[in-house]
Amino acid sequence: MRLLSKTIFSAILLQAIIVNAQVSVNLPSAYIQNQLDESGIPKNVVGSAYDTENFKYGSVLVKGSESYKALLRYNGFRDQIEMKSSDNSITVLMKRNYISARINNELITIRKFEDEGRERQGYFSVIAQHGDFELLQRRQIILKEAQQASSSYAKDKPARFEKDYNYYLQYKEDGVAKKVRLSKKSVIDALPAEYQDKANALCKENKWKLKTEAEVGLLLQKLIETT
Repeated sequence: MRLLSKTIFSAILLQAIIVNAQVSVNLPSAYIQNQLDESGIPKNVVGSAYDTENFKYGSVLVKGSESYKALLRYNGFRDQIEMKSSDNSITVLMKRNYISARINNELITIRKFEDEGRERQGYFSVIAQHGDFELLQRRQIILKEAQQASSSYAKDKPARFEKDYNYYLQYKEDGVAKKVRLSKKSVIDALPAEYQDKANALCKENKWKLKTEAEVGLLLQKLIETT
C-alpha cells in the first residue's frame, strides 16, 4: 500500500511539473505591457477586482493563429488580462483587438460597444457565437468610494468592489455591440431589422422567452440555420 501511495504521489508530482512547463512558454515582449498597476485602490477595500483571483491555465491567441500557453486571469476593475510568469511576476497583455485569451476554455476578446452614446473598446466573454452573431458578457468590477456615517447611530461604509455584469449582442465582428437584457423584447430589438420577424416567429414556435443565455444562443443558431 505504501509503495502504491508513493507511486501515485510521484505521478501527481510529475504531472504538476509537466503542466508548469507547459505554461512557462514566454510570450513575445511585443504583446506585454509593464507590470501590474495597483495605484488608486484603497488599502482596506472590501471585495475583489477579480471575478476569480486565482490564475487559471489558458492561452493567449494572437491574430487568431499564434497560441501561447499561460497562467491568466481577468481584472474587471482595470479591464485587463493579467499573466503570471514562471518567476511569479505579473504582467499585463497589450490591449489590442488582435490579441485575445482563452481562460478555462472561455474566450475573452476585445469588441467595440456603445457606452452612454460613445463608441468604446473593451474585453468581453463570448457566451455564444453563431455565424455573424455573438452573445457577449462584459464583466466589469466597479469601485464604490467609502462613505462616512450619516449619524452617530450609523456606521462608516468602507470602499468596496461591486460586480457590474451586462450582456451585449453583436452582429458581425467589426460591428458595434449593443447592450441587452435577457428578455425577448430587448434581444429582438437589438437584432438587425431583417432578422426581427424571423426571430419573433422562432420564439413563438419554440416558446422562448429569451431569459437565459441558452435560449438566446439557440435563437442565434436558428437564425443562421434558417436564413
